[in-house]
Formats: sequence, structure tokens, C-alpha cells
Amino acid sequence: WDESATPFLPEYMKKFYRALLKTFKEFEIHVEDDGQNRIDHTKKAFQKLSAYYLQEAEWSYQYYKPSFEEQVA
Repeated sequence: WDESATPFLPEYMKKFYRALLKTFKEFEIHVEDDGQNRIDHTKKAFQKLSAYYLQEAEWSYQYYKPSFEEQVA
């Protein structure tokens, strides 16, 4: 969640990352002061979701069909 990390990203991800940071900054502006905890939880949930998508992409790339238990985990 640091804009200074942008130069380390591949070119195709930079635009997405900047837009993501901008979106969360706008959330923070519109959420009341006591709602900051919600923003933090939303960021963590987004990180988890991204990790799940990455795992799914790796499985797809490897033509791996995960078991039901692996998918649920």
C-alpha cells in the first residue's frame, strides 16, 4: 500500500496499482474517522483475494486440477 513501490512493478501492473491506491485513498476520504478500521479490514481482504486469484492462476497455468479440499482451503 505504498506508492513508492510502483517502480518495482512490471510495466503492465503500474497503472492498475496506481488506480488501486487512488481508490483506497478515496475510500479513506469518504469514510468517517471511526471507519478507518473498516478500510484496514478491506485492504487485508483484498490482499487475501489477490492471493487466492494468484493460486488459481498458478493452478491453471500448470494444468493442475485441485481437489475439493484444496479449493476450500
